[in-house]
Amino acid sequence: MKKIRGETMKFFHRLSLRKKMLLSPFVVLVFLVCIAYLTLSGFMAMKSSIDDIFSNRLLGYENAARLLINLSRVHADLYKVLNWVGTGHDEKEVAELSQKQRVILDDDANFIRKVLNLSTLTPEEKRVYSEVSDIFLAYQKAVLKVLEMAPKYGGSDFLPDAEEKYAHACAVLDRLRTIEEKLGRFQYEASVKRFNFT
Repeated sequence: MKKIRGETMKFFHRLSLRKKMLLSPFVVLVFLVCIAYLTLSGFMAMKSSIDDIFSNRLLGYENAARLLINLSRVHADLYKVLNWVGTGHDEKEVAELSQKQRVILDDDANFIRKVLNLSTLTPEEKRVYSEVSDIFLAYQKAVLKVLEMAPKYGGSDFLPDAEEKYAHACAVLDRLRTIEEKLGRFQYEASVKRFNFT
């Protein structure tokens, strides 16, 4: 160690005064460039994290909430259709309300298929969306059966199946919402750690 220090001192003593005066600003400049690089990489990681949180996690959270809201609306309107049929409401209005539910269910089924094809999904999200797709299609089938039978037979015989599928779909969508929240929080915490490091 003393030998290395001695050689370094000899090297420094052999330098001309002009080079000695330039050496300390050069060392400071290198240090500042290193700090700038670390700061820039921290900001880039933070930007990437914010993009991911907004583009993927928030969107995934919104998707789960949208599906849950639509599911609840359809289920409420299903009871409305059955109520209208039971009270002898205008058949045209019953048919219109039933058709609206079919359109909402078809749109949501197409939406779920589109989301399943996204490349930004994590394996966990893909698995849960696949489960959402399966249970949603089962729910859609049960609801369509109730809507089909409601004008003729009241449709309430098929309601327990739709009710069971609805409860399961709500549970799966809530789990998806929780996963999206967890992934967003993880990304945020990783970004904060990286930023604090710089």
